[in-house]
Amino acid sequence: MNVNIRLLALGSFLLAAVVGACGGKPSATDESVTDASDVDRFWAAYDALQTESDSAAQIRLLDSLFVRPGTPGLEAMMERRGLTAESYRQAVARYPRFWSSVRDNTLRAGDYSARIESAIDALEEVYPRLSPARLYFTVGALMTPGMTLDDVVFIGSEVAMTDSSVVTDELPDGLRQNLRAYFDSSPIDDLAFLNLHEYVHTQQGRFGSELLSIALQEGVAEFVATLASGEVSPTPAVAFGASNERAVRERFATEMFSPNTNDWLYNNFDNQFGVRDLGYYVGYAIAEKYYEKADDKIEAVAELIELDYRSEDAVAAIVDSSGYFDRPVRELRAEYEASKPEVVMLAPFDNGSEGVAPGLATLSVTFSQTMSPRFRGFDFGPGGEDEVLRVQQFIGWSDDARTMSFEVSLEPGRRHQLMLTSQFRTAGGAALEPYLIEFEVADEGAG
Repeated sequence: MNVNIRLLALGSFLLAAVVGACGGKPSATDESVTDASDVDRFWAAYDALQTESDSAAQIRLLDSLFVRPGTPGLEAMMERRGLTAESYRQAVARYPRFWSSVRDNTLRAGDYSARIESAIDALEEVYPRLSPARLYFTVGALMTPGMTLDDVVFIGSEVAMTDSSVVTDELPDGLRQNLRAYFDSSPIDDLAFLNLHEYVHTQQGRFGSELLSIALQEGVAEFVATLASGEVSPTPAVAFGASNERAVRERFATEMFSPNTNDWLYNNFDNQFGVRDLGYYVGYAIAEKYYEKADDKIEAVAELIELDYRSEDAVAAIVDSSGYFDRPVRELRAEYEASKPEVVMLAPFDNGSEGVAPGLATLSVTFSQTMSPRFRGFDFGPGGEDEVLRVQQFIGWSDDARTMSFEVSLEPGRRHQLMLTSQFRTAGGAALEPYLIEFEVADEGAG
């Protein structure tokens, strides 16, 4: 999940170009070339669409002019974000003023080649074991400003290469709100820095599954980018976190072993701090403190980049060595585990019941603690879609936020299952262990 966080729920951040466009694997120190050919092909396809009104013909044009001749960067973009030629057709059709407003900026990709190449050279100075990666400017149908996949970095130029002039009034409300704030920060000015962040991700292993490890991996990429560039991080969360360190650290400590990242990474402004992506800052601060304490700075950078982020013990060792928290990670983990909520009651019948009356019913679930009404999550049980309990309507939470109610349809003669996922969490952020609701409904007319 090498996803830069600077944007919200879109997913990732980035920028870049290509080191060694199409041949064999390039050296990190070789002269590199920016590959922006996807952008040129996109606009050729875009122009062709303007003279064709049939949607099937438009899809064929996009496929032949843009998708099939695309770079590995476009292929990775489409794989990671689930994009198709139809995805691009819809984006072009829905937001014509947006596309018109970003066109000139996206066509400037080649202008940034020298700056990006210098940034990569600087990165190799602080991390001599730098491995080559390929970096592509492409177009992502507004799905992401950029991501990585293995040793490929790809940017959604229509998101990353923007400034305050971009028109957003056609976009859906949530997307418009978040992109507007991002565009107004003129991300195109930070293109080389963002490239460094993403390039570091190509040197790291796979992301872990807990908030702490994900935040650390993102924060290491951000911190190393500041070392290599000599620049201050342009991520607003880093400056905010430094000015509110204690409050951010204390709140993060209550949630950092959760699988949920909503309030800390890839998120909107609707958290208690009103600031996106504060997990960036926490990971950055841990990396900075670890680096400052190290005698061998080059080796410290290598240790941070090459850390096994999927290992709880390895992550804990780095965090404890940094001194960011005032207690060992193992103690904080024990407190978190003790704070996790449980389901204490199901009504109007017990979990595991047999012979439940068919028809519409209001099901209530009571938890052991006050929950956050902002979050909930339902999924299939082991029986899959065939046995899933369909939620017809979510009714709401009790005044004390410990009981939620929802309307369900109980089908006669069926076993029903519904998994309450870890998206359910306490007001303090501790996640529910997935809980299976399972029962059997009586046949019609039984009893």
